[in-house]
Amino acid sequence: PFFSLWSLYMTLKFVTRKVTGRCEMQRICYNNKPGARRTLKIESSLKFSKSGVRHIT
Repeated sequence: PFFSLWSLYMTLKFVTRKVTGRCEMQRICYNNKPGARRTLKIESSLKFSKSGVRHIT
């Protein structure tokens, strides 16, 4: 069950990316005004990201 839900989620993300032409961060920033709600959505997206956050020094 978990695998199929995860596969569905990833498929939806892929389709959304192809249809909108925007990555997840661009969609979050484009659809939400600056403020706490947008910040929380960005944090949530980064938290659940497979690739993690890379720091540039």
